[in-house]
Amino acid sequence: MVKKLHLTFLFFTLTICCIAQDTKPVITPDDFPITNNLLAKHKDAHPEGDHVWFTNTELKQTLVFELGTDHHRYKTYLFYNNIIPEDLLNDDWFSSAQNTSNKVEVFKTYIKNATPVNKNYFTSLQGIELGQTKQQILALYPYSPDEVTITEGLEKYTWNFIGDIIVDIEPEKQNDKPLAKDSFGYHFTAYFKNDILVGLILVNDIP
Repeated sequence: MVKKLHLTFLFFTLTICCIAQDTKPVITPDDFPITNNLLAKHKDAHPEGDHVWFTNTELKQTLVFELGTDHHRYKTYLFYNNIIPEDLLNDDWFSSAQNTSNKVEVFKTYIKNATPVNKNYFTSLQGIELGQTKQQILALYPYSPDEVTITEGLEKYTWNFIGDIIVDIEPEKQNDKPLAKDSFGYHFTAYFKNDILVGLILVNDIP
């Protein structure tokens, strides 16, 4: 009888946990419509290892993908060619320029050698593109940012979302934000200048 009650209680607890997670809002990590075939085709065209660079001369913007296994888009960077956030210059992936006296010039060389692609690739699947207002971005991300800083005239907003895969393993990590769908964790960073979006970084965690 005790064993039966214990099993019934365990089933009830697991059911409640599943219902709670199923009803919790989710957010789909954003991405850009660059195909895996296009990534594979140009993956070895740049000296920065697992990074693929695309640019558009009309928009004067550059899109960079840091890839994991099976074309997993671990990090995605979008920025204007003449406005490069300091975070990008100091990120650990930018290894070949870490010891140079002028990182910006090295960075511009990378942009010059990037693969030209159609401007349609520079609008995210959520409809985000550079030049939008801060109000437009906050309408898409109406959650309290985890970080807000101002550096050299650029305002930086960062949102961190726990992945639903992680919550399945460690439910205590769940917070008041939506869960990142089919993800180990999703992070969205937006850079604003005079309340206009001038750069962004998407991070999709890997296990």
